Amino acid sequence: MTGPVSRARWWWSIQAYLALFAATLILPVLVFAGFLLWQYGEGERARLESAALEEARDIAQAVDDELGDLLSSAQILALMPAVRNGRFEDFYRLAQDVQRTLGIISVLRSPDGQQLVNPLAPPGATLPKMELPFDRAALTTKRSQVSDLFTGGVSQLPLFTVTAPVLLDNGEVNYLLNLSFSVERLRGIIARQQPPANWVVAIVDRSGTIMARNIRHEEFVGKPATRDLQENTQGREGTWNGFTADGRAVLGAYSRSQMSEWRVAIGIQRADLTAPLRHSLVWLSLLGAGLLSLSGLLAWLFGQRIAAPIQALADRAVAVGHGETVAPVGTNLSEIRHVGEALATASAKLREREAAIRESEERLRLAVDAGRMAVWNFDVQADRLIGSPELYQLFGFPPDAAPSMEEFRSRYYPGERERIWAEIRRAVEKGQHYIEIEARCVWPDGQHRWLLVRGAIYLGAGGAPSRLFGVVLDISERKRWEEHLQLLIHELNHRVKNTLATVQSIAFQTLRNATTAEEAREAMEARLFALSRAHNVLTKENWEGAELGEIVAQAMEPYEGYGTDRLHWRGPQVRLSPRMALALAMALQELATNAVKYGALSNTTGKIRIVWIVDANTSPAHLHLQWEETGGPPVEVPTRRGFGTRLIERSLAHELDGDVRIDFARAGVTCTVDAPLA
Repeated sequence: MTGPVSRARWWWSIQAYLALFAATLILPVLVFAGFLLWQYGEGERARLESAALEEARDIAQAVDDELGDLLSSAQILALMPAVRNGRFEDFYRLAQDVQRTLGIISVLRSPDGQQLVNPLAPPGATLPKMELPFDRAALTTKRSQVSDLFTGGVSQLPLFTVTAPVLLDNGEVNYLLNLSFSVERLRGIIARQQPPANWVVAIVDRSGTIMARNIRHEEFVGKPATRDLQENTQGREGTWNGFTADGRAVLGAYSRSQMSEWRVAIGIQRADLTAPLRHSLVWLSLLGAGLLSLSGLLAWLFGQRIAAPIQALADRAVAVGHGETVAPVGTNLSEIRHVGEALATASAKLREREAAIRESEERLRLAVDAGRMAVWNFDVQADRLIGSPELYQLFGFPPDAAPSMEEFRSRYYPGERERIWAEIRRAVEKGQHYIEIEARCVWPDGQHRWLLVRGAIYLGAGGAPSRLFGVVLDISERKRWEEHLQLLIHELNHRVKNTLATVQSIAFQTLRNATTAEEAREAMEARLFALSRAHNVLTKENWEGAELGEIVAQAMEPYEGYGTDRLHWRGPQVRLSPRMALALAMALQELATNAVKYGALSNTTGKIRIVWIVDANTSPAHLHLQWEETGGPPVEVPTRRGFGTRLIERSLAHELDGDVRIDFARAGVTCTVDAPLA
């Protein structure tokens, strides 16, 4: 590490500690102030809740007062002779006067709900039947009732009504008198109470439908209140948390009307509740930031007083790193003075050890130059091995592992450790100081690895090895290539012998069955070309096998001039051994030659179809391949089996260790192959 980097780290470290000390004094005060603000916020929340509840009570009381007046008006109208005696024309005129002057819609109905008089419709007009939920209560109790929100049958406006029973002298209900009012009347009640502009006030009927609202009244009248409001306002009065119909998060209060059981709900937006607290917290944060900045400034100033001797100490440490001798630091800080004196003493001792360090560096350089890989150092007397992380990886350990000697020895292939020590002893006996040994080890997963061990031998008292030092190289890949090369040489020798035997058999059978020299030449060339194409495919794959699809494509390539629409083959990818690949290539050549002479390719309409599948349900898996000719001239069963047919039925079956069958059907030749896959 260089001097400037060290100085920067020490300066920041001291100043950070001083700033932390100042922060420990300031932060508790800020936390306490924050607690007080939180308490204030809770108190303000409780005050607003109480104010909202009081406002809800006032509005509910105003609603009751209004409903009381309306009920009284309904009862007075119900006692008028025009109503009791059924003088509909007189009641119609009266209802029109009430509607014009007071905005009240007075409707007279029969006990079954049929409208008899409605000031909004002309006399004699057909009026709809209107059954309200509280009609039965009015008929049963013979007392006036207040309805929930409904839509007027004639006016089609959102209304609520006061229903008063019109009684005969015998106490029976003769008519039902409805005084219907627009919900604007309820909105006016809310407005007269003058709630704060940012409070949301709503009147909700017994079914949970919004009747009036101080904000966006027209948009929400007739819509259901939120589930939060309906579920949390079941009592007579109280507070609730949730959302308004327009999605505002609120903390609210509610109170019920005594006369109608309607709920007056008030919601105060949470943002309004927390605004004062947020404002105070912003000021507290600014104050805290200012105090912390001041503490940081003071920490920097005091750090300057401490930093100078530490800077001098750091400079001396850099000088020691360069091999210089340094003097103690002059300071009145005792701790730094003690460190300076220790540093001066250490600088003198370090000079004495420079020679030993240079010798050690030279040994390390020789080891690295020798191997450029994993470095190792083995102390024979202490039976201790010290190695680089690469050494542990070569033996199958994690780079940061610390394996014991027994764990190392367990990695050697059986007999390898004894062989290595025998090589070391022979080298010592010959006066050699360097070794180069190929050793094999076994990883925990069973994988074999080859290592090239190069090292120097250091002798102790009596001429016995006391220390070994060197490098290790992984030569597993080279070993695998050497083994693979030997395998290829053996395989080549084997394949050359087999190929010569195949050529000899082709020549013998072709010449024996040919009627003319020209026929023999053509047959010989075709079969040798088929063998050559199969060899090309295998050579490209290093004679490790070939894909069946490529073998078929190579075999059919000479016949593509007959039309690619006449040659069809398909099947999954199948890897064949060299033996199977050569046998199938020769068989396909014979089948194609026969098709050109006598079969599907001897005219202009015939087609050849090659299909293969793999049956994986058997052990081992089986290859099923079929050659099928269609559209050619009618097939005649041959009177004798030629070399091509015998090559396919006998040699192919033998090479594949399977079954091969040729069927000379009149519609076209078919050849079926069934063979196990190695």
